[in-house]
Amino acid sequence: MNIYGVAFVAIILASLSVHGQSEDIRLKRIHYIERFDVFPEPDPFLPVTTTQKETWARIVERCTPVNTRKKLGDSCLSLLEEYFSNEPVWEHDRRYYYHYNDGWISIPINRVTDRMDFSHADFIDINVPLWGDIFDDQIDERQQRFLKVLKDPSCKELGSLNIVGIHETRKEKCAARELFKYATYLAACSDSQQRLNFLQQKSSAEMFEGLDLYEISLKGLEEWVPDTALRYSAEQQLLQGYLHDYWVNQQCNLHGYVEAPAVSDRVSNTTNRAGFSRLNVESVNPWLANLETSLLSARGAHNLALRIAAKSGDDWAIRSKYLSARYTSDFNQDVMKKYPLLMHRVLGRSGSFLTPQEMARHRAKAYLLLVEQAGEDVARQEYDPSKLQKEIRYVKRGGVLRPPPTRKEVQETPFGQGRRGTSE
Repeated sequence: MNIYGVAFVAIILASLSVHGQSEDIRLKRIHYIERFDVFPEPDPFLPVTTTQKETWARIVERCTPVNTRKKLGDSCLSLLEEYFSNEPVWEHDRRYYYHYNDGWISIPINRVTDRMDFSHADFIDINVPLWGDIFDDQIDERQQRFLKVLKDPSCKELGSLNIVGIHETRKEKCAARELFKYATYLAACSDSQQRLNFLQQKSSAEMFEGLDLYEISLKGLEEWVPDTALRYSAEQQLLQGYLHDYWVNQQCNLHGYVEAPAVSDRVSNTTNRAGFSRLNVESVNPWLANLETSLLSARGAHNLALRIAAKSGDDWAIRSKYLSARYTSDFNQDVMKKYPLLMHRVLGRSGSFLTPQEMARHRAKAYLLLVEQAGEDVARQEYDPSKLQKEIRYVKRGGVLRPPPTRKEVQETPFGQGRRGTSE
């Protein structure tokens, strides 16, 4: 089932009535629903400053309770700008809501980017992008810079899988950092629009008449989660996620996005400026068909911009891009040279070309590098050394690890056939 089907099923399940259930069934549901597979308030990747805590307290005072049918006031939006501009981009990667049957689950969206596994290991180097770097006063200029870069053959060719390696000499010429920011902008705009549409959908069930999924989530938490601390944490995360998406969506509405002719199926020799306007939906899933076209266009432009940025050597682009033994074989070997910890983590989880033993050895190497760079506590958050004892001994003895597969190796596999000369 694709993501649209999942979203549809989630909405249908959310509207199931509990009228007529026996007390025994209710108790069984409580026992089941109280299990949170993901704790609502994980440890932050970066220390939370006193200023951020104070700003969030003012947001709660000024912006709540949230009425999803009304626009937020200017004073509230100003506080959101102040707060989220200083939050790391990689911190807000998934959003969750409370489902009446399934509990605390992620909001089903069709993501533009495939990277969803950020962890403390990505923050050893604290030079990370903040949302203020993405939503600044340069968005319109950045869009035009993106189109200008695509007119330069030496930059555009970096979007091809045939061009192997990282070419740092082109970093400035190809505006690598600006392309990273634009790619992140596209992903954020697409994700926020989908999540807002999802949470603002109204239920057709009698027991939820007039309520949207955001309100139903709050109702579910109040009714089914007696643990006060857990419920409060979930409510805060739901609120923070909604407000962040609302703030992002406001910025996206102002600037829209441009499609790259080379990656748009609907545009040939011209550029098209489209909008990220929020849809007003009154029934189940009417927005999906409308969103799909813009989502495909945004994904194409995002992938091209991010690939050019990464292969031009931009640090943020490389660290944020989805890497795998298959999909980025055109420059994985260079990533291994400059970012060994990152690449060992990738190869430790990717089974495309590596045996289970080879993957375990890469995990062992990643664990040892984490201990060296950040300490054992951080390393243990990523890996359990008790499950890698043999592999750790192998690595410490100087055992040889399987390197990332070359582009030629990928092309010679059944999966790689037909991928020559294409971009992601």
